[in-house]
Amino acid sequence: MKKITCFIDKNIVLNDNDYKMLRKLDIDIVVIDLNEGSLEYSKIEFLLIHSFLKDDILLKMTNCKYIGIRAHNTDYINKKFASEMGIYVDGLSQQYGVNSVAEHTLMLILSLSKNVINSHENTISGRWRKDLDLNIELTGKKIAIIGFGEIGKRVSEISKAFGMEVLIVPKQKDIGEKDNQIEDILKEADIISVHLPANIENMGYI
Repeated sequence: MKKITCFIDKNIVLNDNDYKMLRKLDIDIVVIDLNEGSLEYSKIEFLLIHSFLKDDILLKMTNCKYIGIRAHNTDYINKKFASEMGIYVDGLSQQYGVNSVAEHTLMLILSLSKNVINSHENTISGRWRKDLDLNIELTGKKIAIIGFGEIGKRVSEISKAFGMEVLIVPKQKDIGEKDNQIEDILKEADIISVHLPANIENMGYI
């Protein structure tokens, strides 16, 4: 039986667990630059990407059977064109990375509200608090969450632990939270956190 070779876009950074999983499947791994002119595209049967794949490059992958996208949405590729070539395109489950993304969201909010970057630069330059804005307390602030899927819900839970009031624009109005229209929320909120898939449908939402 022919051993499977999985070609991986260089923009994907795999950790040790990823490699262990692939080795258990007895898969050979080849990291490639999809824009490299000398690449033999016809050798690619299975491909993992995390960057846009143009139609002209896709057309060269005459033996490709599967393209996996390391993202929730699959707009990195022309799915209709890929399907016509007999290529199956798949993305990550919407459940993937819920805690990581939600924690990263709060990290960014804290970094801004507590002037972390400016404070660090001042400290290493010996200026301490010179010309720094006052920190903002999150307790009592209103955070608007636009897109209330699994990530939005987790951001809501963590935000409440900081004492923030959560305002929501849900896709489905089946939750016991304060539900406002987007225009009202934008006027009322101190912080706005958008958790919508980056697809064509949501382009220009804000």
